[in-house]
Amino acid sequence: MRKIVFWIFWILSYNSLYSQDSLFRKGSPPLAIKMLKITVYDIRYKNYSNPNGPVYIIDKKKVVCIKYKNGEVDSLDAYLNTKIEMFNGNIIHGHHTIGINLFDLSQNAFTLDYEYFLKNRKWSLIIPMSIGFNSLGRVANEKHLYDENNKHDFFYYNPNKIFSSGLGIKFYPHPERLIKLFMGIAFETGTFEYFYLQGTQPFPSNNFETKKANAQFYSGLIILGGKLKFSKHFKAQTLLGFGSAQSVVKTNRYRYFIEYTDTYIKEPQLRLGFSIGYEF
Repeated sequence: MRKIVFWIFWILSYNSLYSQDSLFRKGSPPLAIKMLKITVYDIRYKNYSNPNGPVYIIDKKKVVCIKYKNGEVDSLDAYLNTKIEMFNGNIIHGHHTIGINLFDLSQNAFTLDYEYFLKNRKWSLIIPMSIGFNSLGRVANEKHLYDENNKHDFFYYNPNKIFSSGLGIKFYPHPERLIKLFMGIAFETGTFEYFYLQGTQPFPSNNFETKKANAQFYSGLIILGGKLKFSKHFKAQTLLGFGSAQSVVKTNRYRYFIEYTDTYIKEPQLRLGFSIGYEF
């Protein structure tokens, strides 16, 4: 009996629904609406009979489809339990982004960032992979010596870095927006090349030699930034990170002889980034 009443109501209202947008809900009669916006989680509209009235919001899981006044139909059942992102009216599907950090090029490093968006699009995982130009054939800077007065004179990425990778987590409070702000944490580890002095130094002569060595570094950062979609698949991202890094190097002590010892260096870090990414 309920189904008969429902279909009679639908047939009677068909003509009135034909000239405006129509919202078809699960188990309820269709509504004549003025469509405003479709977000990741809900649909926002006004009643067709009261275009100056309040904005209504309905969960997309309660909607079967939307029929527009031009006759086109959007079936939301196909989109349930998947991410939905709108760009210029187009629905973009893709959980993966690969980006190139352009700022790191000025720091003698080539960095790729892989980002995977979780189901709700509010959380993502990031894996950076960075190769220093030194490991690609660039000659290391032999003036980069460590001593008591010069323990840490490099940016976030050491100019003589060899390789680094890590893991990060981002949170997007409003993933449905064209410009998305985010916050998160990131951890990274890698190796870099440096030089120290080894030998004897009978005062006042200088009898020593420069030795090359590799050191490991570890860093932890709080990251903030924003992401802008400027085409169907391409995004631009800016990033600011601050935290600390620790490394172990051999430092020099000048007395009657040169002594060297392993020293733990812990320094505050500032991370800047600007990248272009492709989403698929």
